[in-house]
Amino acid sequence: MIDTYHLNPNEYLSVIACRRNLAGDICAIMWVDAFLEQWGLINYQMDADLRPTRQTSTLHFAILGEKVMGKKLLFGLNIFVKYLNRIQQQNK
Repeated sequence: MIDTYHLNPNEYLSVIACRRNLAGDICAIMWVDAFLEQWGLINYQMDADLRPTRQTSTLHFAILGEKVMGKKLLFGLNIFVKYLNRIQQQNK
């Protein structure tokens, strides 16, 4: 991701552009992108007015979807917490 950014440092490197060139979990790619941007390793030469704003997280909301069987919880806080716990256990 850092090498891709340095190819054209005046252009904003988005998660979508990274996802197109990397194989892997989109959540992991988003986390790495956020980390690199937070520490100033990518997108640091961008003018603040031209930089797109990040969307705020809505993980604390439960998203419901209509299914034939009725409303089914697709994603919510409990699933996200379980996912984070599984990632932490794998890293131990």
